[in-house]
Amino acid sequence: MNYKYYQHIITLIVAFALFTAGTAMAGVQNDQDEQNAPIDDLVRISFPVDFEDQTIDWDNVFFGFEGAHADVIENPYQDENNDSEYVGRMIKDAEIYWAGAFFLSEETFYFDDENNTITMDVWSPRANVGINMKLEQSDGSADFDSFAVTSTSEEWETMTWSYSGVNVNIDWDQITLIFDFHEGQNGDGGYDWTWYFDNITVNAGDPDGDRPEGPGTPEDLHPLSLPLDFEDEDFNWNFAFFGFEGGDLSRVGNPDVTDDNDSNWVGRMVKGSGPFWAGAFMHIDEPFTIDQEAPYFSMKVWSPRSNVPVLMKIEQQDGDAEFEIVQNTITSEEWEVMTWDMSGAGHITQWDVVTMIFDFQDGAVGDGGENFTWYIDDLEINVDETATSTEDFYTEAPHSFNLYQNYPNPFNPTTQIQFDVPAQSELSVEVYSITGQRVAVLANGTYQAGQHTVSFDASNLSSGVYFYRLNAGSFVQTQKMTLVK
Repeated sequence: MNYKYYQHIITLIVAFALFTAGTAMAGVQNDQDEQNAPIDDLVRISFPVDFEDQTIDWDNVFFGFEGAHADVIENPYQDENNDSEYVGRMIKDAEIYWAGAFFLSEETFYFDDENNTITMDVWSPRANVGINMKLEQSDGSADFDSFAVTSTSEEWETMTWSYSGVNVNIDWDQITLIFDFHEGQNGDGGYDWTWYFDNITVNAGDPDGDRPEGPGTPEDLHPLSLPLDFEDEDFNWNFAFFGFEGGDLSRVGNPDVTDDNDSNWVGRMVKGSGPFWAGAFMHIDEPFTIDQEAPYFSMKVWSPRSNVPVLMKIEQQDGDAEFEIVQNTITSEEWEVMTWDMSGAGHITQWDVVTMIFDFQDGAVGDGGENFTWYIDDLEINVDETATSTEDFYTEAPHSFNLYQNYPNPFNPTTQIQFDVPAQSELSVEVYSITGQRVAVLANGTYQAGQHTVSFDASNLSSGVYFYRLNAGSFVQTQKMTLVK
């Protein structure tokens, strides 16, 4: 089955798939360096990787793509922070911003709840460089992105990439490195586009330990019935949901039993450190159509934050059709009933997959913590209700755009940013360093009238002054905030 759950963001993912499969890749040449070896001839290496073993054929370890090249050279910046004789070097030429290189591991590895990080020493010519370290299966069947940002320049630092929320049942054997992973950062092959890396260490699960049961692929899912209330004690809930890109959905005890929801059991959605489209899906045992007279999808939601955009998507397992709609939570830390108007999906197509993505907005990357944990219950299709939205929450729409001071400020490492929208508008909220480099996109798309809040996580940034800017047509407003670690 072909699961295309995030096609609308996927230009670069398609490119990744192409180079992973080796399609149309004859090798990349940088200056006098030799071309890449064919993918099938790459030498697999073991962790930790420190490049000191010169009996390894390092010329055939890395496969560069889209104008990037990686090799192993003598350490040009040997010091007390890294006294290795040999290090890896990445050079990025003027092709495309997702140019990078990948290598294969000799043994597969997996991540669990306690062991889910990769560390690497990096020497960067510039600070605030975003680095994507992407997990993959070399057969192209799974991948997972994680991002970290350099905090210094022209000196060695140890960086950490988190893979919380990754599927514990997936075995990985390929790592892809993309330096300066920002649109427009295409490189020129010079000093500012050359990085050095060393001591790649994988903190993975015990290869001899017992893993929790769960689906390794979508085909392993046990279909569920709608309406869904999580109370069935006989159902094998370990195989009910499939998380992707750092999203994890599971069945847990109700953490907030109230008159609004007195269920014993609910679903818990945790968003890890993958892309903002991280989420989870389930298979439905009996395909359904959308009722023209009652076209709403209803679900109880407990959210740690208000105004969180939740994408509800219905699909077909064969990938032939999909329909999605976004609705915002209204309250925080209490149960509310949310509804999504599915009438746009028509009333003929049969659907058998339900996908959910919480905090569906560019830049909203989770961290697996309390601020990125939601609870759900009582999922039902074809209910006759009026859709709930942020517009219903505010009795009067704001009269103008306004960008408020973040809170708290100074902050470490997260802060909230609030802005007003007087009418449905296309807008963006972006964060810039004091040197003018964009370091995050917190909002980008169509927003309804009302007051909205986005969260900014600066865990991977260094202390200092940052600016955040609201762009909405001709309206531009900028505020200053301070990160103190």
